[in-house]
Order: sequence, then C-alpha cells, then structure tokens
Amino acid sequence: MVKENFKKQKFYEKIMIKYRKFKKSDIRQVTKIRHKVFSEFCKNDYFEKWAIKWYLSHSNLNKTDELLLKQFWIEKDLICYVVEENSKIIGYIKGYKNRIWNFFILWNFHNKWIWKKLIKLLEIEVIKDWANEIKIKSSTYAVPFYQKMGYKKTTWIRNMHWLKIQPMKKIF
Repeated sequence: MVKENFKKQKFYEKIMIKYRKFKKSDIRQVTKIRHKVFSEFCKNDYFEKWAIKWYLSHSNLNKTDELLLKQFWIEKDLICYVVEENSKIIGYIKGYKNRIWNFFILWNFHNKWIWKKLIKLLEIEVIKDWANEIKIKSSTYAVPFYQKMGYKKTTWIRNMHWLKIQPMKKIF
C-alpha cells in the first residue's frame, strides 16, 4: 500500500507539479500567496494587532509590480524557487546564502510533500555556496515542519517586529 501511494505521489508530481526559479513576473502570485498563508497561519503569533496590518500591507496587490518587487527584496544573492500546479504558483521559498527568509505554501498543498522538495532545492543552493549551515526565524506554526526536516531550535521564542519567532538552524 505504501509503495502504491508513493508511486501515485510521484506520478502526480510529474504530471501536475513543476518547480522552477522565481521570475520577476511571478511577483503578484507570490505576493498573494504570502498574504493568504500569513493570514491563515501566522497572525496568531503577533503580539499587537496593528502589527498584523503592517505586515500584510507589504502584500497589498494595489501596489505596482515595481514596489512589490522592491518589498520582496530582490538582491543578487537571492535564492528563490516557486512551485506550480497547472501553471499556477501554489508556493515559494526565498533565502540568501545561509538563511531561509520566506517559505509559504497554500494550505491545501501542505500534506503533499511539496514543501520538502522546495526546501531541499534551497538547501542545495546553500551547499553550493559552501555554507555549512542554514538558519530560519520560524513562525511557531512551522516549527514541527522544520524539525521534521532536521532543523533544531537554537534559542527560546523571541519577539521580532512584534512577531513570535523561533530561531532554528540545520548543520550540513
């Protein structure tokens, strides 16, 4: 039964799922995903309600693409992958050198192992740059996921911009 489910998953990924590097033309879809996923899973980690509005203001689709790209912090060291289903972006991961910065996947795809492949793609890029570790300031919601991927808590929960975060890292 397990082998059969695994084969179905692989078939599904080959036909429906595509992983690729982020393109600037993806900014609207990526911004929409960040807004939706944050609203569903991370808003309870804020100490102040006004801070939620402040964070979500960064994903306001009424802004120009140029402003959204600027707020997305595209720099030369950017590592960013998107995952698509039928040409529609359903998640993305963004990082720099040895840090995961953003990692959002639509809720209905959380249990399809898509997240595992996305994080592996970023880790491969980090290793190519000769980094021996990768760090993340995780939401409290995502801690169990990162632990399954081999990340360890490095300190206690902290307050960063009125958001509860759990510092974590993985050593290669």
